[in-house]
Amino acid sequence: MLLRHGNRTVSVDVLVDALWDGRPPRSAQSNLRVYAHHLRRALGADDRLVWESPGYRLRVCQGELDAHRFEDLLARGRDARRGGDLLATSTLLREAHSLWRGPAYEGLADSPHLADEAERLAELHLAAIEERLSADLDLGRHRDLVPELRTLTAEHPLREPFCALLVLALYRSARQAEALEAYQEARGTLVAELGVEPGPQLRALHQAILEEDPGLDTARSLVSVPEAARAEPPALAPPRQLPLDVSMFTGREAELARLDRLLPRPEEPADMVIASVSGTAGVGKTALAVHWAHRVGDHFPDGLLFTDLCGFGSTGRPARVEDVLNGFLRALGVPPAAIPLPLEERAALFRTRLNGRRVLIVLDNAATSGQVRWLLPGSPGCRVVVTSRNRMSGLMAREGAHDVPVDLLSLADALALLRRVTRPELVDTEPEAAVELARRCAFLPLALRLAAELAALRPGFTMAELTRELAGTRDRLALLAAADDETTTVREALSWSYEVLDPQTARAFRLLGLHPGQDISLAAAAALFNAGGTRTAELLAALTRVHLIQETARGRYRFHDLLKDYAADRADADEPREGRQAALRRLLTWYLHSALAVDRVLMPWRRRVPVDPPDPVCEVAVLESAGAAVKWCETERLNMMAVADHAARTGHDEVAWKLPFTLWSYFYVSTRWDDWIASHHLALQVARRSGERYGESLLLTSLANAHREIHRHDEAFDRFHEAIALSQEIGEPWVEAAARTLLCMSHRDLRQHDAAFGHGRAALKIFAKIGDPWGRAWALHQLGETYADVPRNDEAVDHLRQALTLFGEIDDRMGRSRVLSILGRIHRNRGRFEEAAGYARQALAVARELGSRQSEASALYTLGDVQYDTGQLPAARRSWGHALAIFEQLGAPQAAKVRERIRQAR
Repeated sequence: MLLRHGNRTVSVDVLVDALWDGRPPRSAQSNLRVYAHHLRRALGADDRLVWESPGYRLRVCQGELDAHRFEDLLARGRDARRGGDLLATSTLLREAHSLWRGPAYEGLADSPHLADEAERLAELHLAAIEERLSADLDLGRHRDLVPELRTLTAEHPLREPFCALLVLALYRSARQAEALEAYQEARGTLVAELGVEPGPQLRALHQAILEEDPGLDTARSLVSVPEAARAEPPALAPPRQLPLDVSMFTGREAELARLDRLLPRPEEPADMVIASVSGTAGVGKTALAVHWAHRVGDHFPDGLLFTDLCGFGSTGRPARVEDVLNGFLRALGVPPAAIPLPLEERAALFRTRLNGRRVLIVLDNAATSGQVRWLLPGSPGCRVVVTSRNRMSGLMAREGAHDVPVDLLSLADALALLRRVTRPELVDTEPEAAVELARRCAFLPLALRLAAELAALRPGFTMAELTRELAGTRDRLALLAAADDETTTVREALSWSYEVLDPQTARAFRLLGLHPGQDISLAAAAALFNAGGTRTAELLAALTRVHLIQETARGRYRFHDLLKDYAADRADADEPREGRQAALRRLLTWYLHSALAVDRVLMPWRRRVPVDPPDPVCEVAVLESAGAAVKWCETERLNMMAVADHAARTGHDEVAWKLPFTLWSYFYVSTRWDDWIASHHLALQVARRSGERYGESLLLTSLANAHREIHRHDEAFDRFHEAIALSQEIGEPWVEAAARTLLCMSHRDLRQHDAAFGHGRAALKIFAKIGDPWGRAWALHQLGETYADVPRNDEAVDHLRQALTLFGEIDDRMGRSRVLSILGRIHRNRGRFEEAAGYARQALAVARELGSRQSEASALYTLGDVQYDTGQLPAARRSWGHALAIFEQLGAPQAAKVRERIRQAR
């Protein structure tokens, strides 16, 4: 409410009415005073929230409130459009859009005091999107806009400007038939929903397309656009990956000025520039880099990329450069299937995507120059900031990186930071004690912030009393670090915050140090603490309030790397060995069972490895759809890779090999080939080390399938044959049958049909013998598809119908959808169009029921072919258009094939 009316007084009556929905308790006004007191402390400054009769006023500075910044960017974008600067319009409105993280006042908009403002902002947001898309169209970016516009028209089918933009983008992309189809679809929706015809703008556009009006040609509107604007456009949604800016950032004026001098300047020759920000642990390197990046973000309209390279700290091994490039390329809009596997090719593609663009890349916590070198762009408009505890001398020598050393805070800045985080009078009335406290914190920002937070928790303490108490902890802290450890004083400061925690919160803090990943979810923390969700949330909130952890997103928490180290130290020192082992076992088991929940959703009939039931308090992820399962895995991906690695290194062999194998279905669906292969190589070592021959056979089969997917056929065949030999040796026919089914696919990919038939028939025989209907269905499916390739259509149909019956009996809808699509294709090739259309429509219905977009698009494509063959041209174009939209959204290679089919059908 105070931010809604920023810089204006909000009366007590209005606040009370809003907070208690018109039914306030008797203590409402006294409660409100308490809330105001806590809010002042949280904001860290008394002059932020002031009492002005008849209520409170919250001071908001220019650019601080996202809503204000959004409206400012929108106004500047509109001014640029009126001035004819389309490129500036697009850039400003993209940045305005990037500020949105969901609906305005999400979760609060039902309040009558906020509903009007939420509705106003939502309308401005849609208007900003429309105006940005219009500018992008005039910049010649029509082809790149089509997928985004299809999504917007689906979400807002009654908003005619989006429909008009889609029609125009399709027309300018030489897709006239699809443009007309999009108009008819929009008209049909308006008539059906509202009983009205399209407005004059949309009708005029439709008529102009029918008349092939040359005024619709985008070339005319590009006459006055600078030549630079015609280069390859940036991704439709420029990445904005920076973490939150540091609250109450203090000092560092010289370092910020040094970084400012590295910004691109029009009057100077353009070069790609690197800044190497180096300094000791806890000195504030990351805070400086992130603060500067936020400050200069306007200079980089094409994106702000950020990654933690994990070079130092106990978060695991340094990040793999291949994984970092994978993440950057996905953020820049490269479809997963188009990302090459070799490191050299990924780096080259990364440089290509950044060519001609202005992107700022922050590489935090680097270990070596070699780790960074692969991540450097070649574009002169880009800037790179590298932070490390080491001086990047290699980058300075070879790439000309600029050295930006970060030293300890000056005394003046240290005192200023203490004044901002505590109460100014606490420092001003006892300057000598404040100086002593700064000295004991070694002038390190991290230590100073923690000490200041401790002062805030002791409102009755003077600065001198606080300093004397902290000085008495030295003997008890001797075990934390060696005498020559550069972080000794930091660890003392950390201990001050730890020592004042209540026992349960302190235990929660040290147990978090056992987590091997980069961040942790509330549910994973509950397993670690052996506590319920509510209690876990309370403990995490308590740690967040004293800045020992940070909440990076709703329900996700993260340590500073020094705090992670310290928490692990406290776990070793203060937590009994049995307690540490039990907590880690609960955590690893939670990840394994959550992965099993994913697998059950993505491939419900796949054979799974036996796993002991989870602890009763362990709340495993509840996933109701394939989309939710994949989204959960994407969020936890790095953690699960770290957990598997940690389990392998600490002797938790069962988790170390079962977790990667359980993730097979996720790896397959998400095309995470790197994770699939790397995790399985490690799991295979563990299985062999621990004598898990059954696990070894499963992992060999899965690993072979990964190599098959990326067309490394020789490696795939080697692994498949190893798996078959081992499964025969240990008497596991299911593994042999699964391997032979996949071998059938591999040989069919290479047009080696005789070998494919041999393995498919052998797999079918084994699955029948052991009574596995799911396996039989997939073997029949693969044989049927192989017969269709030859082609021997009668045998293909016979096998596929048998597979369809089995999939129906076990309710495997994914299998049914795939078989139905193949049957539709076969019947179309045989000229039996009515049956082909029936199969395609059944496949489409099942795919939509499942939410499988890829299967839906494939069924639509087949249906469009059948409709075209039977003279139903408008219906065919409609089906192909829907298929194309989905393939484009997925970044699937089939999009080009559908596009060509539409072109040929004109």
